[in-house]
Amino acid sequence: MYGRVNRNKRNFIKLLSIKKIIVFLISILFSFALNAQVIIGAWENTSVSENGDQLKRVVIFAEGYQVLTTYDAITSKFIHTNGGTWKLEGNIMTEKIEFDTDNPELVGTEVSFKVRVTNNEIEIVDGNLKFKRLENGLPGKLQGAWLMSGRIRNGVTQLQDTNRPRKTMKILSGTRFQWIAYNTETKQFMGSDGGTYTTKDGTYN
Repeated sequence: MYGRVNRNKRNFIKLLSIKKIIVFLISILFSFALNAQVIIGAWENTSVSENGDQLKRVVIFAEGYQVLTTYDAITSKFIHTNGGTWKLEGNIMTEKIEFDTDNPELVGTEVSFKVRVTNNEIEIVDGNLKFKRLENGLPGKLQGAWLMSGRIRNGVTQLQDTNRPRKTMKILSGTRFQWIAYNTETKQFMGSDGGTYTTKDGTYN
């Protein structure tokens, strides 16, 4: 009888240990998911270049995709854009580059870097670069990454294969958007445009 009680006690302790491990793993996964969710939205960084130009960088994070665009804060002249897929594991951000106007040779490669994320700030640690939150993916109803799958000409819908290397994508947060046209095979960049948008009463503006 005494031995049976000890065995039951040992089994109970093992069960508690397993439960603690499961709770720990769930908490880690939840933390990763929470951090990833916190990043969704639009973020902004302002700086001054070596020649005195005032620069503005806006990065939009949608589920699975991101785009970073740099332009002149005074004239709105386009300077640079890059982006692709992203994932966040702990404090390490990994991006697979699908387009880069300055460094097309990087297309198809992955870069990883350490970040610090709060509700209102993302800091790229090694680059000493900080982005302030503009919004968190609200209130726009189109938040996400959209790949063009066709067009309508003279009332006729013309579909296209979304798996081909030539892509036209639109990435939207709650109030910001950026569209980009690029080719992942040739690493060519065709064009980009961006700004703010609203969705009100079922109308996109």
